[in-house]
Amino acid sequence: MSVINQMLKDLDKRSEPHQLQQVPAAVAISASKSPGLPWRWLILLSLLLVAMALMLWSLKASDSERTIASGPQGSAQQAAENMATAGTAPVKMEPGSSVLESHSQEPPVQASDGQEPANASRGTESGVSREPVSESGSTTQNATEDGESETLTEPTTASAAGEVIAPALSVKTLSEPPVTGSSSAALNTNTPAPGSMAVTEVVLTPAEQAERAMVKANAARDAGKLDEAMRQYAMALSYEPARHEARRQLAALHYGQGQAGEAIKLLQRGLAEFPEQSSFALLLGRLWREQGDKQQALAALQSIGDSDTLARDKWLLVADIAREQEDYALAETAYQKLLSSGMEKAQWWLGLAYAQDAQGKLSDARYHYQRALSTAGLSADARAYIENRLTQLGDSQ
Repeated sequence: MSVINQMLKDLDKRSEPHQLQQVPAAVAISASKSPGLPWRWLILLSLLLVAMALMLWSLKASDSERTIASGPQGSAQQAAENMATAGTAPVKMEPGSSVLESHSQEPPVQASDGQEPANASRGTESGVSREPVSESGSTTQNATEDGESETLTEPTTASAAGEVIAPALSVKTLSEPPVTGSSSAALNTNTPAPGSMAVTEVVLTPAEQAERAMVKANAARDAGKLDEAMRQYAMALSYEPARHEARRQLAALHYGQGQAGEAIKLLQRGLAEFPEQSSFALLLGRLWREQGDKQQALAALQSIGDSDTLARDKWLLVADIAREQEDYALAETAYQKLLSSGMEKAQWWLGLAYAQDAQGKLSDARYHYQRALSTAGLSADARAYIENRLTQLGDSQ
């Protein structure tokens, strides 16, 4: 500052002789008597320099804050301003990219109807268009419908006459388009994230459902929960009518609870639908016998053939019914069927001998009584009866 003051003093001294020669004496005396005039200019110049320095510092501070806040858009705007200042062609900035692509590599963009491009070679290729300048000096950011964000930067410096010093720039930064239609469907997968739980519905077949009901029914029966057991057996039959064990167990539970009629109906339906199931016929015969209807019992047992695995059980039941009815001919037939099945028992020989003895077939009865005595398994009372009867038959002979 002192150097500048010294230079101004030297200039004043050099110009004083010439000025005094050209002006009148009164003027020269008054000029020489006003040494404070250069100092006022120096003060004004200093204030102007300080004001300019403060203005530059505030502009730099606002630019740095705007760059940090705006992110990629601020970088694109700054780059566009630099390109416009340097007089080069503006470029298009992609969001998140640090590479500047030349406007020659971008495809041309057609202007929409009713819009007149200001510069066809720049505005349509680079996405940077010059807009009219407003005097507010603010920054406006608009969002377009196609996913583009538009930042309008308006000048903040104007001359004293109101003329705009720097033109305003409109910088468009292209963002990624929104996901639509097929792309969203491609991203939406059914693969569960790690650690998540996926619930899948499992459809059981009727046989599998019947098996599950049988397991529950057996467990309930063993636990003494007879009502629950009956419900589960009935459910098993509804899923699979051919579940014959469920029908037999359900009939037995009905009979055990005094519901013999329900048990008989259940077995009759099963025998009508599955006539090959001899177990239903045997159970019906026993139930009818318990109910006192011997004829119904014998009719039910007739469906069991001699080659059936339950034929022996059938003839045992027929023999008991025949003895109760004193039908000795039927009893003789039943015991003969039992002895011809490949198995011999002393009780069967005794039953056959008794049936023949009751019919007056004494020789056959004596022979079969002796066969019964020679076969193990007789009780003491049975042996005493046979020996006594043989003695009677011998005396009668």
